[in-house]
Amino acid sequence: MKILNIILCALILASVSFAKEVKLGVSLSPAGSFEAKSNNLSGKVNYKKSADKIWASRLKVSIKSFDTGMSLRNEHFAKHLNAKKYPNAIISKFRGTKGSATGILKLAGAKKKVLIAYKVVGSEVLAKFKVNTKELGLKKVKYLGVGVKDVVEVTVKMPVNLR
Repeated sequence: MKILNIILCALILASVSFAKEVKLGVSLSPAGSFEAKSNNLSGKVNYKKSADKIWASRLKVSIKSFDTGMSLRNEHFAKHLNAKKYPNAIISKFRGTKGSATGILKLAGAKKKVLIAYKVVGSEVLAKFKVNTKELGLKKVKYLGVGVKDVVEVTVKMPVNLR
């Protein structure tokens, strides 16, 4: 029984330390903000430490998997990004060295090259970038006098395959 408890603890710790997470920082106008979170990220990121080189062919997250903290806002979020027709946000051709990378973001039927800052800590990568929704052709969002600002901050945390 003791060994079973140790194995269960090890599995729980492993799943926590290798969590996949996408966070969107959304600022509102005239004031306020919210964070949309998803743990439904798939894909593999590779990292060659000796060259400080990182790459992934495709990372994908389901639009409907994001939680904004409010069910009505979750519905509006998915509808605004046309999740029925385009169910996923995808980063392809993710490549970089020395903390700076690029990738192609596919979202709501549009494509945009994005500049990504990354940091590898242990066996995880933390990547950050900003997306201007105007550049993706997304319509301005306003509900009950509160609008969403054009720039969204994206943070991705996931395990990395060390090479």
